[in-house]
Amino acid sequence: MHTRGHSPAWHTLYPQARATALPTYPFQHRRYWLAPGAGADVNAAGLDRPEHPLLGALTQLADQDQIVISGRLSTSTHAWLTGHRIHDSVVFPATGFIELVLHAGQHVDCPAIDELILHTPLVLADHVPTDLQITVHPRDEHQRRPLTIHARTGAANQQRGAWVLHATGTLSADQPDAPAPTALPHTTAIDSSDFYGKLATSGRHYDGPFQGVVGIGHDPNSPNTVYADIALPADADAHGYGIHPALLDAALHPLTTLDDGDGSTGARLPFALTGITLHATAATRLNVALTRIAEDTYALCACDPAGAPVITVGTVTLRPVGDSLPQQTPPAALGNGLFQLDWPALPPDTFPAADAAPTWAVVSDDPERLAPALRHTACHADLAHPQLAHAELVIWTLPLPNPEQDPVGRVHALTRHTLTHLQRWLARPDTLNTQLVVLTRHAVATSVHDRAPDLAHAAAWALVHTTQHEHPGRVSLLDTDNDDSARGLIDILAAVGHSGEPQLALRRGSTHIPRLTPSTSLTPPQSGAWQLGTTGKGDLTNLTLEPAEPVTALAPGQVRVAIRAAGLNFHDVVVALGAIPDEGMGAEAAGVVIDTAADVTTLRRGDAVMGLFPNNAFAPTAVTDHRMVVRIPPGLSFAQAASVPVAFLTAYIALVDL
Repeated sequence: MHTRGHSPAWHTLYPQARATALPTYPFQHRRYWLAPGAGADVNAAGLDRPEHPLLGALTQLADQDQIVISGRLSTSTHAWLTGHRIHDSVVFPATGFIELVLHAGQHVDCPAIDELILHTPLVLADHVPTDLQITVHPRDEHQRRPLTIHARTGAANQQRGAWVLHATGTLSADQPDAPAPTALPHTTAIDSSDFYGKLATSGRHYDGPFQGVVGIGHDPNSPNTVYADIALPADADAHGYGIHPALLDAALHPLTTLDDGDGSTGARLPFALTGITLHATAATRLNVALTRIAEDTYALCACDPAGAPVITVGTVTLRPVGDSLPQQTPPAALGNGLFQLDWPALPPDTFPAADAAPTWAVVSDDPERLAPALRHTACHADLAHPQLAHAELVIWTLPLPNPEQDPVGRVHALTRHTLTHLQRWLARPDTLNTQLVVLTRHAVATSVHDRAPDLAHAAAWALVHTTQHEHPGRVSLLDTDNDDSARGLIDILAAVGHSGEPQLALRRGSTHIPRLTPSTSLTPPQSGAWQLGTTGKGDLTNLTLEPAEPVTALAPGQVRVAIRAAGLNFHDVVVALGAIPDEGMGAEAAGVVIDTAADVTTLRRGDAVMGLFPNNAFAPTAVTDHRMVVRIPPGLSFAQAASVPVAFLTAYIALVDL
């Protein structure tokens, strides 16, 4: 009534109420809205309500040992989350995921977190709800429970986003014993505005309950450890939480003092965590010890003011985040998007000329096979040579496989050779500032016109690709096709160190880079009959959807089937390539009978069948003899059924006729 312009008799409606003084200044930013209550009763829908402020419903799946917990986050209903911003985005804290997983573990008697991997930040859009779904899967052979956390953005009356996987982890029933009570060293009170102001310069903006660092201390005898006093503000409600996410998040803020002392580095967020155990709940103040155990990896031990343990984290691994974050989960239409690996060619002037050519060396066990551009460079027999550490760039040419050796033996020999030498190179401390370029030959196919990759070099390429993830920035890959392409090798090598491209391919004098691009799929016509065909034999890129023959009346004994899935066989490939006469593609399929000839009595409309089709089954409908199809057995999907007929008939012919 009040918002509609009326003046209710407030003293009559609320005789015990009293007036509350408004803020003197508008910039005090004190919120006077009442906290919203719990939502509707989910028990009426057959669900349970977990006793947690961030979660709304829980269900136990009927046919398996699995639970699903759901919740809804919003900056309107959980306003305190707006105090955790990375750059310009409100990001759900990693400690929030920890709290959710710990709570889920209580419902399955697995109170400890073995591992938690945060794949992508969860960005909360302003006043737009975000749905959470936590799935705890059945126990594995080690009695641990895998779990996943998905999220999507959008209300029921809006266009919802696609479900995005944000976290995976493992819960364990084995809860380690709590460490003995420990008195941590004394900390010194800090200027909160100064400390968090410096963090803000790197894109980490903390407000409200997230500004929990009260004091920081160091022990000269433990330079890799920082101690901190963390407090949750009095107006932050810790009721219902195992450990409030803002309190635990603030416990990680002093990590910046172990790096540069002022937090001026770029924003870094927790990425992987292991060994998480909650020993006590409802804490509002923590004494924390943070210890660096490796680069970007730390251990956390938090106690209450009396020294009793509250939470321990075996390892917290941080990784940098970009300057911008996605504003919400992608639209649902993108949920099934397919991508393919392409190798676009770079313009000739992509790599600017370096101010000075780097000093490099070449490693090859057969200098005679070197590209002409490299034959005048100092060449060494293997990567163990001590002089290589003085070069800015080391070009390692992998040996060409022995053509007389069997393919499997060639792959094993080259991968063992590559792995052994690569491990030794990476273990050398004097090569940390030397870029290693691994030169392969025909390891990848950059287009359908490229020759088939060499099996041995392709395996070595994959091995080195894995190494690039484990040792970022230290190893590059460069694939060539022939000596003519290698003529421009010097220019490429001069720029490879600062190009930012970890993988390159030279083809016919052009430089190519790998990129994921949206897959181009064939779009069926909206009307009229169609079938899969080809515009020219010999190249699978010529596949197209072409008009089919008009629908005709069924001959005696025939049935017409609406195709739901068609099997792809080697026979279809050789027909498309023109290797055998065009007998039609799509010989096996599964679908639903939509028409039968008058004399067919064994099948009727609506039957789900699988079988052989003499004409093209890569089409909406196909016709076959009723004796060539059978009903799909229970338990098989259409896709599974479409893969059965040729395989079983091949086995039958081999066992009976041959």
